[in-house]
Amino acid sequence: MFQPLTQSPQSVGDIISQALRVYRTNIKLVLQKLIAPVLCASAAALAIQWCMSAGIKSDVLTKDASKGIFFAIAIFVSIIIFLISSWIVLIRQLAFVRLITNLSPDYSSALGFVWKRAWSIIGLYAFLMGFFFFVFFFIIALAVVPAIFIKNTILITIIIFAVLALSILVILLSTLFYAIALCMAVCENLSIGGIISRTIQFTNKNLKRAALFTILLLIIQSILGWMIYLPIGVLVLFDMFREGISSSVSKGTYDVPFYLKTIEQAAESMASMLIAPIHYFAFGLFYFDLRMRKEGIDIEGKLKTLEEQIS
Repeated sequence: MFQPLTQSPQSVGDIISQALRVYRTNIKLVLQKLIAPVLCASAAALAIQWCMSAGIKSDVLTKDASKGIFFAIAIFVSIIIFLISSWIVLIRQLAFVRLITNLSPDYSSALGFVWKRAWSIIGLYAFLMGFFFFVFFFIIALAVVPAIFIKNTILITIIIFAVLALSILVILLSTLFYAIALCMAVCENLSIGGIISRTIQFTNKNLKRAALFTILLLIIQSILGWMIYLPIGVLVLFDMFREGISSSVSKGTYDVPFYLKTIEQAAESMASMLIAPIHYFAFGLFYFDLRMRKEGIDIEGKLKTLEEQIS
């Protein structure tokens, strides 16, 4: 199913190409494992949107208390289902990391190991999100505070562009760090502190290469995503013109029809099943490549193969 890894460091382009080849070869397995939780998450998201439009926009919360309670409970249950389904999708995607790195012989054993690491993944996610929001608000402060005290328009413009560039850099590094940390969490039996420390060690000396890898991978995912979402955008634009773009949209009264929201949710489901796994396939291989460069596990693998041949 998953072919043995190339036992030598590869270029960024080769890693992404190999990830796409392995993904294409095993796409049937990917769809089998992701389709059920993805559909549940999509149905829950549609239920939330319907309750919001049918309940809140019709003022049912103020006109009929019983219906208001019904919609509130429906929204709450839908949110719970959405969160649980999304969590299962993430766990099942991370199981592919162990497969593509040849750490598990089959998907069932890979999934079982990832479930054992669930609390570490949750703790890692909470830490990284907390750190990300701290940095995010710090960046906002860097933009807002000078704007209050500085009256020079040109200087304020320079500060805003600098803050935007810093924001893009933070998003890029966060994506890189989070993906490597997740791969490490499901491939090694480490504590949260150990995962964070080891991730910093891995990326510190390979930051430029890791940043290039992340940028190229995000570009590829964006192109694939546009192939899915572009038809939805065309349908929405057509509906806007059909409803009268000058009368409704300009007044802020345009609302996307529910059938288009359904199609949009279907597109998101396709993206979750078809595009998101590529992210973990690629970062799994990149994580393995970093280990080869830093720890020489490719040499260990070659020695093990040689010992097996001799015996």
